Amino acid sequence: MDGLSKSFVLAVTLVSSSVILVIAFAWFGPGLGSAISLASASLFDEEAVQAVYDRISPAVVDVNVELKAGDSFSRLGFGSGFVIDSDGHIVTNYHVIQQADRVRISFEDGTSALAKILGTNPANDLALLKVPSEAVAGIDPIPFGDSGKARPGQLAIAIGSPFGLDGSVTVGVISALGRSLPVNSQVTLLDLIQTDAPINPGNSGGPLVNLHGEVVGI
Repeated sequence: MDGLSKSFVLAVTLVSSSVILVIAFAWFGPGLGSAISLASASLFDEEAVQAVYDRISPAVVDVNVELKAGDSFSRLGFGSGFVIDSDGHIVTNYHVIQQADRVRISFEDGTSALAKILGTNPANDLALLKVPSEAVAGIDPIPFGDSGKARPGQLAIAIGSPFGLDGSVTVGVISALGRSLPVNSQVTLLDLIQTDAPINPGNSGGPLVNLHGEVVGI
């Protein structure tokens, strides 16, 4: 693919089997009473999740997609992404930026920078962006984990910008592995991770991490 960098090839290799399929689960009926009592108990290690959030949330960014109209640009949509190195490379989902004439990245500290689209992989719904290295100075990249070691029941932490609410964190578990999702008549995403961590529009492109703060899915 034209313009595909070595970093993007590495990113695709590491996460191409880890795009997230999210299915919301609901249970009604005779078990409702016990479900309510369970909900009042702590379902995860809050301090551990807070530690992961504090450590990696500065590397989670807003991806603002803009459309050119004449001599000006207007906002077309938004999603999330995350910094993967100190050179300014950012990974997001392909569908977030596929119609973009310009992409602007917004950081946790309120700064922003224009991004170049270095490469795309529609078959795995991945895209690699690049901002100037000085834009990510002082930001620790989020490390990749091994999605091949993911198991149902493991904690899953999602960070992104649902509905444009940046820096939002949700928690769930890895529900299943090896799922597939038809996108259109030409593309079906394979080997997906299913999670019950709440995901909403705007979360797309953000990281799904394990308890060690390592990316296992996007």
